[in-house]
Amino acid sequence: MKYFYFFILPLGLLLLSSCSENTDAKVLYQQNFEIIGDEKASQLQHLSDHLYEPSYSANETTDEAHSSIGGVFDELSVSQGRYTITGQGSGNVLITDEENDVIVDEVVGSAYGVNSLTVDLASDHTVRVDGFDQVSILPAAAEPEVENVLTAGVWEVGVHIEPGNYQFSTSASQIGYVKILDKNDSDFLFEVLGGEYSSSSSEIELLEGQKIVVSGISLTEWQQLPEE
Repeated sequence: MKYFYFFILPLGLLLLSSCSENTDAKVLYQQNFEIIGDEKASQLQHLSDHLYEPSYSANETTDEAHSSIGGVFDELSVSQGRYTITGQGSGNVLITDEENDVIVDEVVGSAYGVNSLTVDLASDHTVRVDGFDQVSILPAAAEPEVENVLTAGVWEVGVHIEPGNYQFSTSASQIGYVKILDKNDSDFLFEVLGGEYSSSSSEIELLEGQKIVVSGISLTEWQQLPEE
């Protein structure tokens, strides 16, 4: 009997631990649409370290690139700067760094994709595109077009949105994600739902220097909450 308990006790502890993690994940999602555990790890793996670095100044961005590819795979590159990528028609945009880690992987255009992408690009980054009639990579505006509205792409707290406590959601009829990346602390992952019959609203404290990655949805709206 001693041997029986020796094997059954560790198994029971593992089951209790797994149940506890699943319960925590359900509660966080139900309360704040935050994702943890294996799904979070899967979404955040293979992300480029470049995403954790400070954004480039849009005022120093002067390069641009265009491609008329007619649905054929193409690769583009530009000098270091901050850019907005748009396309005629719809297609895929995959941006990787020199180590082939992912910066952005998005569908752009059509009802299933985002309207545009705003990202920081270095000269050794590769922009792979396919499916479009034409793609344009143009210098990005210095600030978001509408205050506290962050479109698909990568943004920096303290540069593009002020630090503070926020509630965020989307008015777009899409489903996507918001990643909060912090090189000095934990990262966060939220699912964002928009639509007539189902929508989400999440709260987060944004800290100076954190990066915000908006993916799968054309825009997110951020409402700053009063200080307690």
